Amino acid sequence: MAKAIRQLKDSPMKPVARTLRSLVWLLLPLSVGAHAAGTSFVDELDAFDSSLWTRTHGVAAPDPLDVGWRSSHVSFGSSEMSLRLNTWPCSVAQEQCSGQPNASGQLVSNDSYGFGTYSATFRAASGAGVVTDFMKYSGTLNAATGPTDLIGMHIAGNDTSTLFVSYLSSTAGLTTQSIALGFDASAGMHTYAFSWVAGSLSWSVDGQSVHTLSGIDVPDEQGRIVADVWAVESGSATSVLGSYARGGATATFDAISYTTVSPVPEPAPMAMLFAGLGVLGWQQRRRARTLA
Repeated sequence: MAKAIRQLKDSPMKPVARTLRSLVWLLLPLSVGAHAAGTSFVDELDAFDSSLWTRTHGVAAPDPLDVGWRSSHVSFGSSEMSLRLNTWPCSVAQEQCSGQPNASGQLVSNDSYGFGTYSATFRAASGAGVVTDFMKYSGTLNAATGPTDLIGMHIAGNDTSTLFVSYLSSTAGLTTQSIALGFDASAGMHTYAFSWVAGSLSWSVDGQSVHTLSGIDVPDEQGRIVADVWAVESGSATSVLGSYARGGATATFDAISYTTVSPVPEPAPMAMLFAGLGVLGWQQRRRARTLA
């Protein structure tokens, strides 16, 4: 399209080119959906990519998470990313863990992302009181108020044969569904993904659908991609997740990707475009007859 417009610009049809350019620029904003912030990417996590990610540092996670986030606990090596949970240096200088007894790693996307497919290949951390997260999080991260909109996949370290999928939207409170995996998520790499479009949401494991959602409760806010590992605070959710014994844990990620939904021009803008091209053609034919 751009090449054709440049050719028109250099031809006797300059008025036509100007009109066509005006039509194109008028229609572009109408054909791009509201969820068009972040673009598609595949990060194989061979090294830290600061253009895509931030490592949370110097922030205490809200209850019931019992950790302070430290950038040193997100590391890269052997073509993988490790998110480590332990008590160092909290046991020596708790202020370096934002006043928390445990330190851990959290990776957060710089951009917000909307409709599309979110995927992560990872080996979950194991151990009572430990949780591995992969999610799309909307709202202020690490705030006591919690998310405003969320789509997530979570594996509790006390039962790594079970996946929890979750969602939160303006029309629904936080909803969680447990799914039997049929394997130990801490024993090897598996790919966990969710595909999100307007009014529909589906989760999959290793390419196989495990849960679907449709209707008004489907989340609809752009959000940041988050991967992290955390320990549960004693006495809060330990009845479900178990008590963290402070023995340390690690989740290992092999890849994270996002594939956007290609925006489809709405019928009205498309009709306007074809109508505009028709008018241009009619004007050109009329001009040719006049010159003849």
